[in-house]
Amino acid sequence: MRTLLYKQYISGTWHYWGFMEDGSFRGPASDTSAGGIEVSWQYTGLKDRNGTMIYEGDIFKTANAEYIVKWERHNAQFYFDEIGPGVFEPLWRWHMLGEVVGHKCERGGNDNVGKAAASHKS
Repeated sequence: MRTLLYKQYISGTWHYWGFMEDGSFRGPASDTSAGGIEVSWQYTGLKDRNGTMIYEGDIFKTANAEYIVKWERHNAQFYFDEIGPGVFEPLWRWHMLGEVVGHKCERGGNDNVGKAAASHKS
């Protein structure tokens, strides 16, 4: 069975849910004090050079740049969107050349995380 995983960032803590490798299902976490639906990011099915699972919204660093992992619905694929000038690169082509260094929600929740991303260490 294919693993179908998601992650949520609630009150500074990551929660993982979905269909696990053993075939079991774990439901999403919720923060009832927030009064709304929590946003979840999907696992891409790929790992970085360190074996870390890559999720939508992750910040991915290579020797030359930092990218945000996004879903592109027209081509039905995950891709890297460079922080700054905006370069489109398919995730499957480059995922072993870098590493996950954080997630956009840990840095303000938007796609323009700016230079602060360069100083983040995981």
